[in-house]
This record gives sequence, C-alpha cells and structure tokens, in this order.
Amino acid sequence: MVWSDANGTVVHTPADYGLFGEEIELRAADGTLLRCYLLPQRLELPRPKKFQMLPITPAVWKDGETDEEYMARRPTVIMFHGNGGNVGHRIPLGMMFQQFMRCNVLMVSYRGYGNSEGSPSERGFQMDAQAALNFVVQDPRFGKTPLILYGQSIGGAVSIDLASRNPEKITALILENTFTSLPALVPHVLPLLSSFTFLCHQKWESEAKIFGYVPQGSSVSSVSPSSASASGSSSSRTRLQVEREKERQQQQGSAPVGGARGIKDQRYKGIPKGTRVLLLSGKMDQIVPPEHMEALRVAFKERTKTRKELGIPGPFISSSSSSPSSLKSKSKKQPTSGITFSTGRSRSGSRTRTLSAEKDWEVLDDGTGGDEKAEEALRVDAHVDVNSDVDMGVRGEKIEEEAEEEERSRWEEFPSGSHNDTSAQAGYWNAVEEFVSEVSREWVLAKEESARL
Repeated sequence: MVWSDANGTVVHTPADYGLFGEEIELRAADGTLLRCYLLPQRLELPRPKKFQMLPITPAVWKDGETDEEYMARRPTVIMFHGNGGNVGHRIPLGMMFQQFMRCNVLMVSYRGYGNSEGSPSERGFQMDAQAALNFVVQDPRFGKTPLILYGQSIGGAVSIDLASRNPEKITALILENTFTSLPALVPHVLPLLSSFTFLCHQKWESEAKIFGYVPQGSSVSSVSPSSASASGSSSSRTRLQVEREKERQQQQGSAPVGGARGIKDQRYKGIPKGTRVLLLSGKMDQIVPPEHMEALRVAFKERTKTRKELGIPGPFISSSSSSPSSLKSKSKKQPTSGITFSTGRSRSGSRTRTLSAEKDWEVLDDGTGGDEKAEEALRVDAHVDVNSDVDMGVRGEKIEEEAEEEERSRWEEFPSGSHNDTSAQAGYWNAVEEFVSEVSREWVLAKEESARL
C-alpha cells in the first residue's frame, strides 16, 4: 500500500525498500496515534530492493541461537528526524543502522508528520518520544539492549529532552546539527522556517536540559545573536567565541553553561557524565549556525553529575558497574581498501570465526576497488583488543569512579556539510559506526563484569 501524508506527499514504507521491518502503531499519553516503523534484527537480513550497494554485515551468532535471541542482544536505536519531510524519507538512514551496524531501529513519526495523527507541538513531541521509549523498554525483545537516541535538527532537541527526563534508560546519544534553544535560533532563520511557524511558539531549551534545568525567560542560551550570525566563521574562531563567553560568566561569578541560567525542574534529571554522546556538526549548515553545536559541545563537556549521583546503577540499565573498556582503549586505522565487517558466520557457514569479547571486528578486503568516494564513505576503523592497557583486576567503585571521570562526549565536524546533507558526507557513517561499536562493546563487557561480581 502507498501512503500519503496530509499534504499529499508519499510516505514510503520499509516494504517499499524490501526491508525486514514492520509498521507499528503507538499511542501517546494524550491518545494521539503515531504510525512508526520498526526495523528489528535477525540472523539473515534480506537484500533490499533499493540502495542495494549498502553492505549487510554478517551476523555474529552462536550455535543454536534464534533470531529473537540475536535481536535481544543487539543495540537499539530510536530515530528522531528533523523538520522537513517525513519518516519515509529517513528509511535509508535506518538501513545503515539495521544492515551495516546490525542495530534494532525504531523510526518515530511525530504527530502531524507522515501518517501520524494530531498537530505538531513541543509538548506533543515530548509525549511522542516518551511513547516510543516506553514501547522499547517494555518490549522483551529490546528492553535489555543498549539504547541509543539518534536525533537530527529538532530531533536532537527531542533526544536531549527525552534523555534528560529518562537518564537511567538511555545509554548514548547521537546528535546532528541541533540547537541550544529555539528562541536563540529563530531570529536568524525565520525566513527559512516560514513553512514551520509552529516552531516559533516553542522553546526546546536543550542546553539547559543537559544539566536538568529549565531557563528563566524566553531566550536563554550561550549563543548570542552576534555569535550565532557568524555561521561562516572558522572553527577556531567559533571555539574562541565560546571560550570567551565562558570566561565572562566565570568573571561574573556565574555557574557553568546552563546551570546558573535557569531553575531546577523536577521533570528533568539532566544527562550524566557516564552517558556517551556523539556530536556531528556540518560547518556549512545554513539553518542551524554551527555555533549552536559548539555551545552544546561545551555544555556536554561541563557535565558534573555522575550516574551514581542520579541514582543510576552504572552506565547501562542492565548493569551494576561501569565498563572498564573505555578507560584506555586503542584503535588503529584500516587500510585504504576494504570494508570493516563484524566477524562471525552466516547461517550458511560461509564464515567460521567465533565471537570474542576482546576483538570482534576485522578488515575484510572486498577485492573490487570501486569508486574512491564511495569507498571512503564506507571505510571505518578496525579495533584492537579493548582491554590491552586495562588492569582487569580493578573492580567495583574504583572502576565506576574512573569511568565517570572520563570525557564521554565525542565531536566530529564536516567542513562541507549543510543542514540537510551532513549525513551524506565522507566519514559520517564511519564515526557513527565506530561510536555504536564502542557503546555496544562497553555494554557487553559491563554485563560480563556484572555477572562476575
């Protein structure tokens, strides 16, 4: 069946792409019906009808393991898209997570978008996101998997809001071209947002929510109108602007970014240091000035609350201790040819490697060469033994304290990336795949560590 949204735009479905997936219906707290897409895992995924050049990573499976068992131990990604288009336009991105990274994927269709009911609003989107999270954590297939939020543009604001309200349930965030707050953004991009006037009545105070605060007043952000308008400035200059703003606040006796410019809201606990964050910034973004991402970068670095202080038992909802894997891990660059796949074997027995918690990735030479740019876009890092420099004899609170003190945000910028094509830039999916791999590996090791304690 071919669906069209309220504007007559076709809303493509997973079936249109020949994917293993389904259309699901979720109910938000106010009863609004959301028609979303679920792309779960299984041992053998079908070759898609579209984008057939995307690699399907062979599953790492154990003898006798079922599709459901494999699904229940793979990461789960909840996708929140940006303003334009609908959930059907993001299916190729969902394919990267499902086929290349072997994640379960829930693609959320907000109210008023795609074939979901209702009209868009900030409060409505918050309820939509909570409904999606509730579905995942209550489903036995996904409830015990590491949970990653992926948000683009306003989807990044939705992700930060959801993670700040549910920090105990979120393992990691991936944020692309999002903003500190809408009041700080709208004056600079209002002509470009004429089709999305509902945004002008919203706040989405993302920077403050990182710390568990809601700002006083209608426009509170570390991005001033003067700095936000300088979207064409160099990376070093924008960082200098951010640092000068920090120095000014410190001289005036203010608290770090976000904390002193709002009031504590019991709905928001904040995003603890132990939650991994990947920030992806397109430097040619014509809608969200890159200074917003720079300011969010500073805010995440200045997180002070630990998961322990928020009453969260370790870095993952299924673990009682932090993983040591990220303390002193190493990586090496793969050769210029070849694609990195997860080792293992298909059910046909074409590969006979067994799963190793220390090293479950290797470089495979595809032997075909091909387009240099496409090859670069698919190239990713190969990992070595993540425990090479870690004293595995260290246990308990000492591991937890060291892991909490570690910087757990990662920054990637793309010089030619605009608001709508950053995800198409060379190296983008390399960074995402490596990040997801690290999160998944930490989660596995944390489970093993928890079982030994």
